[in-house]
Amino acid sequence: MTRDPAHDRAWFDRWIAFDEREIALRSQDLQQPSGNADYRPQFMFDLAMVHLRTLLRRYGRGDPVDGLVQHLPPLIQQWEQAWELGRRTWSEAEFQARRRWSGHLDPYVRALWLVSLALLLDLDDGHWQRLVALVDNEDEDALLDRLIATRSPGRRIGTTLCHPRPYAGLLDAVTGAANAQPDRLARFVEGWYAGLDRPARAGLSPAASAQRVWWHGNDDTEGAYFGYWCVEAAAVAKAFGIDDGPCIGLPHYPAALLHPAAPPAAPLEPASVGWTSRLRQRWSAGRGG
Repeated sequence: MTRDPAHDRAWFDRWIAFDEREIALRSQDLQQPSGNADYRPQFMFDLAMVHLRTLLRRYGRGDPVDGLVQHLPPLIQQWEQAWELGRRTWSEAEFQARRRWSGHLDPYVRALWLVSLALLLDLDDGHWQRLVALVDNEDEDALLDRLIATRSPGRRIGTTLCHPRPYAGLLDAVTGAANAQPDRLARFVEGWYAGLDRPARAGLSPAASAQRVWWHGNDDTEGAYFGYWCVEAAAVAKAFGIDDGPCIGLPHYPAALLHPAAPPAAPLEPASVGWTSRLRQRWSAGRGG
């Protein structure tokens, strides 16, 4: 049985095989001179992220959790190579824009996911240190800095939250009273996907697109879907010792990363209903309306 109710095992088999071919072909291409040297660091970075995509697909398929960590070391190595080449290729302003968290949701969520997976999968110390160096941005975010500091105690903690929507709820779960933490964590998980729906408004500059993660709503695009897993909530539960019982079984919560025998996540609502509508319905029901 797959852990992700969105697709059956045959779907995951097909697209994981696609990922494996893409990794092999891109790796071969990198052995050859580049036809567009300016694009090469982005090409290398995209290859690194294929490892993240296939890790999440393998989790959704139901692969053993203890085998997932093998995808992090090659990801880290290729990300390092991409950044090293990018520093020589891009302007300093462009390089900083690609890694900035404030005002840019994709780099923030990517860093949060990778740190979370490293903690959940017990990445070895050497690769952990390399990952933290790649994530960088010390003292910039009250949530991500706290999460990193659970394994790197010397890290300075930021005083502001780069993306209050939706992550103020997760920070509240971390900093709240112990008896309130489990319910706060569950509330965050329930609102996580809807909270990441931050489309750019018409008439704004192209930079406004940085306010939305690129993968949101891509489940209708064949091959683009890799799972909507709130791995950051599971990492917070593990790192801060929060009881995640209220989260188990919720859509988007990857319970098996902490509890191998956990049941699969509940199916998502139909697209016609959506998470925003479901949350409104719950709120109205709670008020008797």
